[in-house]
Amino acid sequence: MKLVVTKNVSQIKMYSEWISVPATRNAEDKRWSVLHTLPPNAGRDVVIAVVKPLASNLGISTPSCDPSVLVTDKQVHWCMEVICFGLGLPLSEHEAIRDCVNVYCEWMLALTKPKVCVPKCICEDPNMYTRNMLNHLYNLFLPRNDNSADIINRQAVLCHRVLRTIETVAQESTVIERETWDAFLLFLLAINDTLLAPPSVPDDIGSHLCERILGVLIEVWLLACYRSFPSPSLWKTFRELACSWRHRIALVDQWNKVNLALTTQVLHFMYGSHFPTAKISDEDSHLVPADMSNECIAQAWFRLLHTLGNPVDLCRPEVISQTPKFYHFALSSEMVIDPCQHPCLAVLPQIFYKAMKGISNLVDVFLGIAQLDAEEPAHIPRTYSHTVSSTSSTPPHNRRGFSKNLPKDPVNKNVQKSSLISNLTSVKSGTNQNLLLSQSQQQLINQQTPQQSPISTPTTSTAPPLRLPLSPSRPKCNSVLHLFGSWLFEAALVGSDMTSFTSNSEQSDNSLRRPSSLVLDSRQSSAPMLESFEIPSNLTLENFESGQAEAVGSLCRIFCAKRTGEEILPVYLARFYSALQYGLSGGTARGQMLASILLNSSDLLRKDLDGVMVLLPDFLQALELVLPGEMKMRQSPLVAHAELRHSAIHLLLSMLPLPLHFFNLPIKSLSGNDKSTFTFQSLRIRLVNLLINALQVETESLNIHMLLGGLLFYIQDSAASEEVEQITQPPLNDNASVESVSSVLSSDSTHALFLRATYLICHRLISSWMTDLNVSLAALEVLSGLARIHLPQADSLEGKRAVKWICDYIVFQCSRPPPAHSKDLHSTIVAAYQCVTTWLVEHPDLLNDKETVHTVLEVVELGISGSKSQPKRSDPPKLKGDKELKPASMRVKDAAEAVLACMLDYVGYFPPPCGSQNLSSLLDEKSLLQQCKNLNDDQLTREEVVKHFRYFALDNCIILALLEQHLGNEQDPQPTLTALIRGPFGRHAWCVQLRHLPHHKSCSKHYAVNPGRPLPMNDVGTVHNIKQRYFPEAVDKIPLCHSDKSIPSLENISEVGAGEFDKFLKLIDNQISFETSVKKQVESQHHEYPNPETECKAPSLCQEFQTSRLFLSHLGFLNPDALKESLTQPLPSLVSLDQSSENFFSKLEEIDNTPSRTADTVFILYVKSGQTSVDSFLQNVTQRNIHLHFLEFLRSLGWPVDVKKHAGWTGHISTAWKILPSDDLDPISEEDTVSVYNGKNKVLYWSDVSSELAFVVPSPISQDKSSRKDIKVQEFGDDIVLRNKDIKDTDRRTMPAGSFSEITIPRAMSLNLDAGDDLSQGRSSGRKFGRQHSCAIVCEMKVVVVWLENLDDHINFPLADVLPLMSTGLEPPNFISRTSEKDLFVIFVHPLQSGLYQIKLQGPAGKMSLALPLVDGMVVSRRTLGILVRQTSLNMLRRKRLDADSCQPPHVRRKLRIQDIINRYHKKLSEPEFISSLFHPSAGH
Repeated sequence: MKLVVTKNVSQIKMYSEWISVPATRNAEDKRWSVLHTLPPNAGRDVVIAVVKPLASNLGISTPSCDPSVLVTDKQVHWCMEVICFGLGLPLSEHEAIRDCVNVYCEWMLALTKPKVCVPKCICEDPNMYTRNMLNHLYNLFLPRNDNSADIINRQAVLCHRVLRTIETVAQESTVIERETWDAFLLFLLAINDTLLAPPSVPDDIGSHLCERILGVLIEVWLLACYRSFPSPSLWKTFRELACSWRHRIALVDQWNKVNLALTTQVLHFMYGSHFPTAKISDEDSHLVPADMSNECIAQAWFRLLHTLGNPVDLCRPEVISQTPKFYHFALSSEMVIDPCQHPCLAVLPQIFYKAMKGISNLVDVFLGIAQLDAEEPAHIPRTYSHTVSSTSSTPPHNRRGFSKNLPKDPVNKNVQKSSLISNLTSVKSGTNQNLLLSQSQQQLINQQTPQQSPISTPTTSTAPPLRLPLSPSRPKCNSVLHLFGSWLFEAALVGSDMTSFTSNSEQSDNSLRRPSSLVLDSRQSSAPMLESFEIPSNLTLENFESGQAEAVGSLCRIFCAKRTGEEILPVYLARFYSALQYGLSGGTARGQMLASILLNSSDLLRKDLDGVMVLLPDFLQALELVLPGEMKMRQSPLVAHAELRHSAIHLLLSMLPLPLHFFNLPIKSLSGNDKSTFTFQSLRIRLVNLLINALQVETESLNIHMLLGGLLFYIQDSAASEEVEQITQPPLNDNASVESVSSVLSSDSTHALFLRATYLICHRLISSWMTDLNVSLAALEVLSGLARIHLPQADSLEGKRAVKWICDYIVFQCSRPPPAHSKDLHSTIVAAYQCVTTWLVEHPDLLNDKETVHTVLEVVELGISGSKSQPKRSDPPKLKGDKELKPASMRVKDAAEAVLACMLDYVGYFPPPCGSQNLSSLLDEKSLLQQCKNLNDDQLTREEVVKHFRYFALDNCIILALLEQHLGNEQDPQPTLTALIRGPFGRHAWCVQLRHLPHHKSCSKHYAVNPGRPLPMNDVGTVHNIKQRYFPEAVDKIPLCHSDKSIPSLENISEVGAGEFDKFLKLIDNQISFETSVKKQVESQHHEYPNPETECKAPSLCQEFQTSRLFLSHLGFLNPDALKESLTQPLPSLVSLDQSSENFFSKLEEIDNTPSRTADTVFILYVKSGQTSVDSFLQNVTQRNIHLHFLEFLRSLGWPVDVKKHAGWTGHISTAWKILPSDDLDPISEEDTVSVYNGKNKVLYWSDVSSELAFVVPSPISQDKSSRKDIKVQEFGDDIVLRNKDIKDTDRRTMPAGSFSEITIPRAMSLNLDAGDDLSQGRSSGRKFGRQHSCAIVCEMKVVVVWLENLDDHINFPLADVLPLMSTGLEPPNFISRTSEKDLFVIFVHPLQSGLYQIKLQGPAGKMSLALPLVDGMVVSRRTLGILVRQTSLNMLRRKRLDADSCQPPHVRRKLRIQDIINRYHKKLSEPEFISSLFHPSAGH
């Protein structure tokens, strides 16, 4: 047989001009003594006789010792010849050997602090004698013929004694000469080669001492590098000998340990102390001397790194076995035909894995991925997307899929011919504890990685893998690949057609490499081997797959560490793509490689790598093996199933925008031989099906969250693409008027995906997601997003089903038993009500369906009252008055009321004619009076305004301001009333008239003209003069009775009354005479008939009505029950308010200034590459050399509005909810830059029925203190008062007394077109916001959108410096100072070279901090970027409000303020007094 030794090319160049030292042969030559020529018994007797007295005087067994009897050099040399022979005695002479070892150990200590018993000549020249002693000590380490356990243990104890002495001398001695250092190293190399080079045998002396002698060799070698750097010959000797020890697993362990320790030191002086380093054990950290120079560390590091030669040779048994010792064993053994068949090589797969794992650890250290101890997982810095409430089931050391170092078995040293999996799952407690899994952790892995997923129930929420952040100062990818690329590429491609191109092994003859297991896989070929023997089954290629998986995983991490704009050599890209294609194309045959690639390449498609899209079909094929329900690949026990799916989903999210972005662009094949070419569009259906199938079976909370975000994005992107391209469904055939559901679902249109997504999400929401808070909220957010997508093919049936399912979800959650009710449960119910509102507003035609209306009203009733009036259709309905109000919580009740109000007010009427910024009427009391009396604003004071109105309160939640004027409409005088209604959901103005006919029928006078008197008739017939009687004639015939005579006649009265009676008679006579004369006089005169003076006329029309009384009465508010107090209500349902009270008008303005929708501000910053200061961020937006698509992105967030003319939220309280006069803010020149949206003159605005968003781009002008009035916020108890320092004297004269120090901002939501100075028409003094204000409008979370030209800049983004830019004027005192960086939610947007955009999310930790549709790391298209950013910001703020304990909905805050006014200003009137007041005119009449 011919011996072939493969050499690494770099090592050949490194030591090509040097020769190695034959350390083992020299040691064999120098180990002999003169006693070896004598018979063994004679030599033994001499040793016992000579050594025993010397050993007794060493001071080991006695406290003191005497000076040595050996005086001359000759005596010492003679004794050393005896000791040399004694060290080689059989172990049966254990005492004699022990005495020899003790003598030499004490004598060697002469290099440190010699004892008295040490001969003087040795003390005078310890270096020379030590070198001789090392030659003799070689005999101690030689294997004995007797291999019994007791003998082996005795020999091992003595060898440990010598090794400890050598360590002590090397560490403490300061007089060691260079020649002595070389002797130490050669001695250690010789004993290592003697014990480790032969094939390992179980329980031999080499197995016992393997780890120890290698550890001492490494430690002393590093000390020698520090004291006396070894010569190149020694380095070459070390490398050559180490290559013959590679079948020993301890060698790789020690190699990994020293490489990690040295690499940590190298990175420390290269990149500074701030660079993340691996946490290694104290024992390993002391390997490198503290005072070792940087140059020495670098030289030792690089040379030791290449000590093992090519680590990839560890997967080639025929290369590892090509040593003289293996050939000697093969020649002398009858069982072994070829050296590669030795049983000890069965451990090569584990050794190969450990070597690749060690290189992988070095790669991670270079990339700045610090290794942390298992006890400190909580201190790992996290980004937003990697934070949830519960802990992960995967141990920290296994978060990348494979353990950081493979444990070893402490019991069974003999590795049997078993599968690789059994080798990988064994556990050993080694010295490198920081990188080895503990036994309990390994057991945990074995328990959690069987066939099924570790997630047992859908409600279990586990943390995502802890993907540690890369160091910003890490080296470039090319630099790391220069170091480790050749090994990693070769290891990843072992067994592929590219092996010969990637191997660095020097092969002069290809026929020397056996074709058995290296290129032929036993799983793929059963052809007979070319030789007469076969490679053992446990050394076939599949057993080395774990090492290959580790190598390709390291490559993926290197390439995923690419910075923005960094260039990678094309040769590296080509090899990397070949390795990935080889690993991915193997499918289930190479499951571990495939899993490692997916685990470590989640960011690969987002890194702008040249040509990476050629791998898209291979990645998609791999995902189709992992994401569907049934695992179609062999699962590695060291890879958590949920973690693998997590990384696969990241890759899927990176692929989703590609088909609609590149369309029919072909995907070239990497090999160029594949005739079947793919296009991006051809992968669309596969991606959609994979996304849907993965969502159907996923059980892990975070993975579901990511899939839901990807699903909503894809539907949004597909709908936008179809809208742009005007792609519609083909017209229906006449024969099939109704398209079947199956035909729709089988198509790849957006409509089909919309149906599938809606059905799937609603089904899983009701069946399996309802008990998971985050998943439920995410699903409801996706349903809300789907509601906002309007497809031309959509019909109302889809919306009806969705609303029905959401209502069923609400019913189920409300009907859960009381122990299950919690804040989180109610948060999901509130979110579901908000989702119903979105569907109704976006699809108003749903209210045309009676069943949908009935379903929604049922759940509204359930939320408000706590039960349904008719739980079943067959049950009789329960009346409202008979029900007991027991809502699930007040939050649920408020949410249900909001749905009801939205149905009645906004469904079908949003946006209103004035725009979506105006849900409330712009008219207020002043505006109405201006129209009525044609008065200027300056002529109306606040006291005069309220005098013209009557104020009533209804049901303790509505304030009615009634104006009894007909607004100057005198042409058609009708009972007219103008009502200003202030309720929880806004302010509304109505003008009502009491009409008997509608307007279209009352254009002319509906009452008749006076017809006049009828003409008299001349022919009146005969006139008879008849004397009229007052009583009938028969009355005289009735006889009088005694009672008739009880009244005396006038004649019978007394004389006193007779005089008065006569006077009375005279008066009557005089009156009769006067009337007769007048009658004659009148009759004598001629009058026109009819007499106009006495003729009857129609009364004039009434123009004065008590219209307030009529209004209240006609609408049913004015009734006896409404004016009475009850036990449940301290105030009647209808009360009158005292508008003459002080500050009444100011309190009304407070209500008007309390919006009925949430109002938030999103700040947008532009960061150029490398910038870290806020000032530079602000300057960027004033320049024009920014990204071309940034302005387009801004315009997609909302629509531009003029702050001075905008009645909605503007981002700052000083300009919000009002129309400002033109001189309120200092004018600024509008440049053609994005800085125009800085909130001064313009802002980007968006709103829906429940929220307002203002997008502000801060600029240097917007942050100038002199450009905006200095509005400060001061807190007095629970009150917050806005004050202004800068108030002019002219303004003070117009302000009420006592309010000179307070700012008066123009009325909120008021029509103020002709206003003059705004300070003369504002709020009264002391605006009191109340306790709820700060958390109501100003959410405790701030949202920032950052456009990054370089994605790596997000690591150094100055969050603390950005906080002062985010003032909206509503923050409580010290809000900025007590707000930390963790309260910021940041959306980083990075444009890729492909035209797509990568998203990076960063935010506070919390159970509700993950909002959709954006997901951390997601790649989105240009057409959907603005929509997704806006929806994510809105959902994030809504989630924060759901999680906040003190944050009340806007309509609840308005309701509380209304109740405060009612309680403070209501009149205590009795029922008669109240009714009487209605008949009196108001004070303004």
